[in-house]
Amino acid sequence: SHPVWSPDGQYLTYVRGNEPQTIVVRAAMGNHQREFFLPAGLLSVRTLRWTPDSRSLVMTATAPGRPSSVLRLGLSTGDFEVGPNNPAEGWPLSADGLKVYRTRSGRVQEWDLTTAERVVLWEVPDSDDYEGCWPGIPFLSPSGRRLALVSPCIGILSTDGGEPTWIYRPPPNERGTWIPGDGRASAWTADGSSVLFVKNVPGQDGLKELWSVPADGGSPRKLHTFRGVSGRFHDSFFLGPALIAVHPDNRHIGFMSGHERSELWVMDGLEEAVRQ
Repeated sequence: SHPVWSPDGQYLTYVRGNEPQTIVVRAAMGNHQREFFLPAGLLSVRTLRWTPDSRSLVMTATAPGRPSSVLRLGLSTGDFEVGPNNPAEGWPLSADGLKVYRTRSGRVQEWDLTTAERVVLWEVPDSDDYEGCWPGIPFLSPSGRRLALVSPCIGILSTDGGEPTWIYRPPPNERGTWIPGDGRASAWTADGSSVLFVKNVPGQDGLKELWSVPADGGSPRKLHTFRGVSGRFHDSFFLGPALIAVHPDNRHIGFMSGHERSELWVMDGLEEAVRQ
């Protein structure tokens, strides 16, 4: 789970196994890979992302009876640096691991993990215009300046706050076709031009569709049909949001597929499909 490409496109990292989990960093070309084990006492990874220089990984890790912690893994040394506690363990982190974005009771919030300050960026108004557009997980754009609010509509919100721009509203008869988990299987393209999302194929058990919609507005496009992960995969909150990973060249995408034994796939030709 948690597939994430490095910003320089040289590596794909993901989390493997049950508790305690292993962090795998695999070269994009060839079969070379490295494995990193969590520090003693920590069992699982909730969120995982690269730093902009592709030299470190930032993550939230948990252990029973202890607060979740932000960790920074330096790839040159293999050492973990322990950062602040993260009470919002399953939600997206900023690139520096010091802020987290989450939704709660219809509010989109930014939490500063060093000062404990919590800022409401937007709150769902009491209006019929927002029926069915309850914000799910806020996905941070590659620039770090915008959030994609997914499930079941898609809205784009500045990290400075304000009113979101709604770029996709599913037809009423399709609102039940999203995979469970608050739109967790969603992602930005690497250039921030589009948002990818997944929905179920009605009447086809386990069959999923990957779609793209321009972040500045436009018509959504279906990119791919695949066999999704069955069972409790998408029902578990603590798996976190990273189920799709877009390569920085916008031509490759990593996503989860399979059944009880999940598989990690890489698909080529993403840029051409998105821009058609």
